[in-house]
Amino acid sequence: MKIDVGTAIIGGVILIICFLPFLLTYKNKRKRDTQILQALNNLILQYKAEVHNYEIKSNFAIGIDDVRGFVFFSRKLKNDLIEEKCIDLIKFKMCKVNKIKSQGNQIDRLVLSFIPINKNESEAELEFFNSDINFQLDGELQLIERWSVFINNQLKTIIR
Repeated sequence: MKIDVGTAIIGGVILIICFLPFLLTYKNKRKRDTQILQALNNLILQYKAEVHNYEIKSNFAIGIDDVRGFVFFSRKLKNDLIEEKCIDLIKFKMCKVNKIKSQGNQIDRLVLSFIPINKNESEAELEFFNSDINFQLDGELQLIERWSVFINNQLKTIIR
């Protein structure tokens, strides 16, 4: 069996060209996940908290210290900045999912809103999805609903 070197080289180049986009996408996702998780870890360290329950999604990470009652959130914004938030659950009575929809009834934003105990204080918000940053939902709706239930259960256990 005789192998044509020229055909083998062309086949190899075509194979590399086909796999290169997948490799670059995977590498960029790992880099983004690492940045988001590092920001979340830095925030957790800043509050000297211990988080055992956390999740990472396409452009954000959320975690909770269920002993001390803190929710930590980091999110990569459109301009490559990282937004970090810490919610002290003792200040809030509940959280709810807000689906902000466009005129075509498409979800533009998914926000987890925290309702304060003191009516003079403003709500805190964690944005799980924004159509300006992500083109389509990829499990964020299920994730925000799961975290809403979990956090509301935690809020019931907090002694005020």
